[in-house]
Amino acid sequence: MNLIKKSLLTSLAATALLSAGLMANTTTADAAAKHIVRTNHVTYLYTKKGASVKNRALSAHSDWLVGKVISINGQTYDQVATNEYVIESEVTDVSNQAPVQKSSGVVFDGNAALYNDQTGKMDGNSLPDGTFWTVTRAVINKNNVVFYKVSAHEWAASQHLYVKNLNSEVEYSPDFGLNASDPNAKNSASVTAMQSAIYATINSERAKNGVGALKTDSSINNIAMTRAKELAQQFDHMRPNGEYFDSAFAEANYPTNGVGENIGAFYKASKFKTGQAASDALLKMFLEEPGQMHYYNMIRSDYTSVGVGVYIDQMGQLWIAQDFAM
Repeated sequence: MNLIKKSLLTSLAATALLSAGLMANTTTADAAAKHIVRTNHVTYLYTKKGASVKNRALSAHSDWLVGKVISINGQTYDQVATNEYVIESEVTDVSNQAPVQKSSGVVFDGNAALYNDQTGKMDGNSLPDGTFWTVTRAVINKNNVVFYKVSAHEWAASQHLYVKNLNSEVEYSPDFGLNASDPNAKNSASVTAMQSAIYATINSERAKNGVGALKTDSSINNIAMTRAKELAQQFDHMRPNGEYFDSAFAEANYPTNGVGENIGAFYKASKFKTGQAASDALLKMFLEEPGQMHYYNMIRSDYTSVGVGVYIDQMGQLWIAQDFAM
C-alpha cells in the first residue's frame, strides 16, 4: 500500500517444478567474500543437483548472502541456504550496494486492491484483510495518495495498508497511480445523501443558536462541488490555480457581499454508510476544534446561503466543502 504471500509463493514454486529437470555434470567454485544478491521478482529455488525445491521461493526485492557458486551443465547457481540455490542470471549482484530496507505493513478495513505499475491499472489481485506484508518502497502522488510496493510491479494504497515504521523515504511522483481505485469505496453513502444531511445539520445547529436558516440553490452548490474536487488536489483554502477560494464565486458570477468557507476531509468514505453518519462526523470534528472557528462559520448570522460540496475520489477519500455567502 508485502512481497508475495506465502501461499502464493508455494504455488509458484510448485509450478516451476513442472518444467525443471535433473541435471548432471556439476562443478563448484567458492563464492567471493560477502557476495550478496538481490531478487528482482519471486525467484525459484533449486537443489545442488538442479532440481526445483517444492513449496519455497524467495520473495521479490530481498537480499541474500551467497555461500557457494556452482555450475550445472553450464548454468551458474548461487547458494542462498544449506541446500538451496538460485539461478544466478535471475538475481542481481549487489555486493557493493546497501541492503534493501524492509518495512512491515498490515492490511486493514477490507482487502487491499493492487495497482500494477506496468499496466497503470488495478490488476484484479488483492491482499487479504488482516495479513502482513513487506514493503520496500513508498510513493505519494499529487492527490496525496501513498502507495506501498508489495511485489515486483504491484502496489497497495495506504487506505488499506498500514505501515508503522517506514524504513525508506516516501518518493514524490505526481502522476503515479492516478488510475487506481478502491472497490471498497462503493460501499459508502451516496454524495447526494451526504450533501442533504450536511445541509440539514447546518440549519439544525443554527436553529439551536437562535439563528435563521440558510438558503441553498444549484448555483452555490456547484461552487461548493468545484471546491470539494479541488480539495483532492490541494487541501487548502487556496485553489490549485493559486487563487483564493472566493474566486470560485466570481467565476460563477454569484453575487455576494462576502463569503466564507469550511473544508474537511476523511480518509475513507466507506466508513460512512449513511449521509447522516458523515455529517455527524464532520460536526464532531468542528466542535472538538480549539476555538471552534469552523463551527462559528456555520452559525454566523450574517450569512444567508450555503453550498455543500462532497467529492469521493478514486481511492475512496472523502472531501467536503461548505461555502457560505452573505
